[in-house]
Amino acid sequence: MEQRITRRRWLKWALTGTAGAVLAACAPQVVKETVVVEKEVEKIVKETVVVEGTPQVIEKVVTAAPAPAQKQVLRYWLQATTEQLYREEMINEFMQMNPDIEIQMDGTDPANYNEATQLLFAGGTPPDVFWKFNLTLQQMLEQEYIMPYPDEVQTYLTSAYPDYMFLNGVNMIDGHLYGFYPVGKTSATRVLYMNDELFDKAGITEAPKTWSDFRNVAKQLTEAGGGQSYGLILGGTSPWDYTGLVGSLAYTAGPMASGNSEAENFDWTKGELTIASDYMVAALQLCMDIAEDGSLFPGYSTISHTESRAGLPSGWAGMFLGGWWDAGAYNTQFPEFSYSVAPPPEFDGGRLGYNLGTSQIERVYVAKGSEVTDAINRFLLFKFGPVYQKGWARNGWFTTLPEANDESNIKDPIIQTIFKIAEDIRTSPNPVARNVEQAKVSVERKELHPNWGELLGGVFSGQLSVADYVEQAQKYTADHRAELERAINYLRDEGVAVSIDDWIFPNWDPSKDYTDEMYAELPPVTY
Repeated sequence: MEQRITRRRWLKWALTGTAGAVLAACAPQVVKETVVVEKEVEKIVKETVVVEGTPQVIEKVVTAAPAPAQKQVLRYWLQATTEQLYREEMINEFMQMNPDIEIQMDGTDPANYNEATQLLFAGGTPPDVFWKFNLTLQQMLEQEYIMPYPDEVQTYLTSAYPDYMFLNGVNMIDGHLYGFYPVGKTSATRVLYMNDELFDKAGITEAPKTWSDFRNVAKQLTEAGGGQSYGLILGGTSPWDYTGLVGSLAYTAGPMASGNSEAENFDWTKGELTIASDYMVAALQLCMDIAEDGSLFPGYSTISHTESRAGLPSGWAGMFLGGWWDAGAYNTQFPEFSYSVAPPPEFDGGRLGYNLGTSQIERVYVAKGSEVTDAINRFLLFKFGPVYQKGWARNGWFTTLPEANDESNIKDPIIQTIFKIAEDIRTSPNPVARNVEQAKVSVERKELHPNWGELLGGVFSGQLSVADYVEQAQKYTADHRAELERAINYLRDEGVAVSIDDWIFPNWDPSKDYTDEMYAELPPVTY
């Protein structure tokens, strides 16, 4: 291995090697012996010089350059996502501002992320900072995978961000912050993206506002496409594209639905899923009608969310119902693409609900035992600070940092519209925030299949009819509740203080955010 030239090695080399050779070329009557005593930024050189037989001792203090600090290398591990280009740009900027720190950003695609991250920890080579994988906060603490955020970072975050971004059991334990992610409840936002060129070609001047408009516009786009482009596209290999599409339509037709995930489509007054509700079934039927019209991109079942998103600027379809993050992908990856945005089309009978969501506040963690704590401190202050977050917001990604969301920062009308759509989000209750021991229930519960996304995929593929879906969704809802109760009862027998009542919130109003005050109003639970 090639040796580095350290300050100590350089001084030794300079004063015993090259320096000796130079002095050897001087007059023979001069003999020089050198002794070096090192200090932090200076060296004392004592020279005994013999000149014409008279010994003299001369002491010099020579200022030397300070020893260069060893560069801190911080490994940042995460999933490949839409904001990758922005991350790279900002990390390069951070390293220019902090030349003693090197950020090594690495990761893998979402499909392999959980397994790959587990292997890193199991192999004893964890990253320093990493994105959440398929372990809960409590599991990572039990396995000693994580440590609290640096005090300076916690102090900044809790003063700069809203109080609802910090929940005991979710990203806080005993007053210490263990994870953070600035998006909050807006993570559930779903947006209808439209290809301006294809809309113009079809002579369509307005975004579809109702379910009927949605179907009719999809037909018009398909007819104008002449077999080269279609009305609507989605990623059939990504189950969340099915749940995002159907759930986003359903939440305008009923009070307890979400475009986010299975877990958000929940009746918190009863503690059960709403995926078999009349409004969910009606939204699914609308999607089937669009498919039967021939308005759905025919190759959807073989492409992913990422590929279907790219299908919009590629001219494969005129509409794509995606996530809030997809705007950032268009802005950074397809800067020449002209597109418009609108809220998901509303139920013909008038809006009857809001998009339900649980805040994303805990995605970024710090690995226990990391030795680059100073680099971690500075990097997290930068990542969640105003410079990074303002640019993040300008690209169309959500943040709850108030100064980043100011109108003076966000001037793009498309991004302003997406932020307006996000106002429809209502924060749902969280059993873990009510009782931190419920995190153990999440670990104990077994996954059930086919789940909601898989059932919807079965309908889209033609393997299930809508009537079959109703039957299967009702069964899955009952099985989901039974498995929840089984996990709770098992843990109760093990002495864990949990109850099914932790999952029931009688004061929940799905038209309002669930707040700390509402948690405080809840009656005590007997364990």
